[in-house]
Amino acid sequence: MSANPDRLYELMPVVYRMRDAELGWPLRDFLRVLARQASVLEQDIARLYDNWFIETCDDWVVPYIGDLLGYALLPEAATLGADGSRTAALGCVLAPRADVANTIDARRRKGVGWTHSNLMQTAFGPIWDTPFGTGGDLMIVPDPDAEVRVDFSDGSAPEHFILGDIRNTDGSSWECCPREFLRRGAAAL
Repeated sequence: MSANPDRLYELMPVVYRMRDAELGWPLRDFLRVLARQASVLEQDIARLYDNWFIETCDDWVVPYIGDLLGYALLPEAATLGADGSRTAALGCVLAPRADVANTIDARRRKGVGWTHSNLMQTAFGPIWDTPFGTGGDLMIVPDPDAEVRVDFSDGSAPEHFILGDIRNTDGSSWECCPREFLRRGAAAL
């Protein structure tokens, strides 16, 4: 987000700028208008990026992030009105942001629910038959040390994800977790 109104004009080859000077600067004036609009677009992109995170998002985004997590406003939040009334003007804004942030933190620590058959999903078609059956629940627990950012350097958005361990609901390692296989294999070497 540059404050230089001629930033686009300065990118033009000198031959075009010389010709533009001879004609009374119409190209420069046009590119200044475009540069102002580009600055507005860059500011909007920066604001949209801020909306990806509960800590920096606009108030109107909080319910959408909460919905992605399955969060619902607690009835007690209605008692947080500034004047003690149940109008919840303050509570509907502040409580959800804090609660949604706490929900995100809990999911990072405890993981999210998963089933055995999910291990058999691939990008190549149907879900394969599973030797694990359909019963029982598991958790995928994110490993903060396995956070990955991949920039493809082709203009597309970079990928950002965190690898996780598959655990039983009591927190113990699931014996068929692929990362656990690797750990056991590395320890055996």
